Amino acid sequence: MGMDLYGKGGYFRFSNSGWADVYQLAIEFSWQPSGTSPSLNGIRSYRYALRRDGSSDLKVQQAIQSYRAQYDGGYHSNDGQVVSARDAKQLAESLSTALAAVTTLFTVRGLRTKTRCDFTRKLLNELKSYSDPDNRKMLAEFISFCEAGRFAIH
Repeated sequence: MGMDLYGKGGYFRFSNSGWADVYQLAIEFSWQPSGTSPSLNGIRSYRYALRRDGSSDLKVQQAIQSYRAQYDGGYHSNDGQVVSARDAKQLAESLSTALAAVTTLFTVRGLRTKTRCDFTRKLLNELKSYSDPDNRKMLAEFISFCEAGRFAIH
């Protein structure tokens, strides 16, 4: 099981822990998640179920409004929730800053350069985990994916 992301940038896949790591890295580099929107298919299914059960149009409308109001806007489930274009762009900007830090602070072999910084040891270790060529490439590709616009998490 993992996180399948679909959007204007195409398709991207993370393991659950990989997604959690990238999410946390972006937050470390000043991303402030604005929250996701519920899946359109989820709302359609809910609306259909209410109508099938005989709810009036007014009750259906009220139930959908209540559902949206109570929706938690989370990023860690794969229920088809949607990350807005603005949020995706801000995510890309934060990860671009993180990737620049990786490139500046570590060689592709994970060795620390002589560049000074005031990051915590925990953050340095997190950045080091992205220092190998494959992870740098993955991060750059995900940044491009986010720059393309909104996406859904499945």
